[in-house]
Amino acid sequence: MKNIINKLMKFLDASHSEFNAAQNIKEILLGRDFIELNEKEKFELSPDKNYFLLRNDNSVIAFKFPKTYISKMGFNICASHLDSPTLKLKMGKESINNGYHRVNVEVYGGTILSSWLDRPLSVAGRVIVKVDNQLVTKFIDIKSPILIIPNVCIHFNREINKGFAYNPEVDMKPVVSLGNEENSILEAISKELNVSKDLIIAYDLETYNYTNSMIGGLNKELLMSQRIDNLESAFLSLEAFINNDCGSGISVYASFNSEEIGSRTLSGADSDFLKSVLIRIYDSLGYTNDQFLQTLANSFMLSVDNGHAVHPNHPEYSDPQNLVYLNKGPIIKFNSNMAYLSDAASSAKIIDLCKINNIPYQVFYNKSDVRGGSTLGTLSVSHLGIQTCDIGLPQLAMHSSYETAGANDIEPMCKLIEAFYSME
Repeated sequence: MKNIINKLMKFLDASHSEFNAAQNIKEILLGRDFIELNEKEKFELSPDKNYFLLRNDNSVIAFKFPKTYISKMGFNICASHLDSPTLKLKMGKESINNGYHRVNVEVYGGTILSSWLDRPLSVAGRVIVKVDNQLVTKFIDIKSPILIIPNVCIHFNREINKGFAYNPEVDMKPVVSLGNEENSILEAISKELNVSKDLIIAYDLETYNYTNSMIGGLNKELLMSQRIDNLESAFLSLEAFINNDCGSGISVYASFNSEEIGSRTLSGADSDFLKSVLIRIYDSLGYTNDQFLQTLANSFMLSVDNGHAVHPNHPEYSDPQNLVYLNKGPIIKFNSNMAYLSDAASSAKIIDLCKINNIPYQVFYNKSDVRGGSTLGTLSVSHLGIQTCDIGLPQLAMHSSYETAGANDIEPMCKLIEAFYSME
């Protein structure tokens, strides 16, 4: 288990935006002899090879084939997401006043604003530059604590510990330097990429908590890191996908962007990305449309996104009859209004899989008077009509700049997804 934890932490520390995460997944797949496809080109597939493709530099789909084909085989799909709530940098002028140089940001997703203050922050993402009269994409991670958002001292805000509403426009602008330098972020990008700032055309950059991931607690049982939601699920799904042979179906790995803002983007789960790839797989192999529809009806998807453990200081926020604990195994998530797609039929398959393989599992419901969140499964399945079960790992402080999960939950999650991909 130590090896997989170390690999996960390495991935977390190198994936400070969805763009960096997607590129790291790409490198992992290339290192395991997966062949990269291009959506703009014809798919020419061989059943004895493995493939993947990226869309918009921030979402990934990979697939591999079973050794034996049957006429009604299904797709076994694990879907997760790579984005996390954060503060995204605005392009254009920055704020210079009172001796401070600050960058302008806007909130992406439902982040806990207070968790970004008084922390060392840095910047990662995608930059478009002009090289030889061509627009070229480069990926960046300025691995230095170049930003900080200071709180107002308690002497000037005596009521802060009674609750304070942070205003994103007023309170959340990070300080990048002292003085009157202009274009500080452009200067930093220029230096990092070794290109003239005049050649920087546009960028998608976001802040991240500069603190590395670590294993903590007296018994070394807590995983602490930025972006646990949902890079933990994305990475463990990837490991299980790569390291396991297919069962009777085509194994598919999907990690999307934009889940934290509703998935309705070019590379989100509510796009045509997954559906178009599955159609093109069947077209390339010479199957008919009717065979494709039969395959969808025979398919299954795991929507893999982290969920909520009972909070140590506020157990009243959790359903008292269905408390979920760290290090007690993966969770199966339910919601009567189908914010999660697990139902009796789909969850029974996963529960049975857990029992057969001696994998611990937990059942998650929100309290009946709490709305709770949702995830990507409902949107992705609306395009495909595939039976789906929502699972994840329990964690604390979801949507904080630094989160906590159970280190001992990693192995059972891998075992569960490996068993899923091996289903006959």
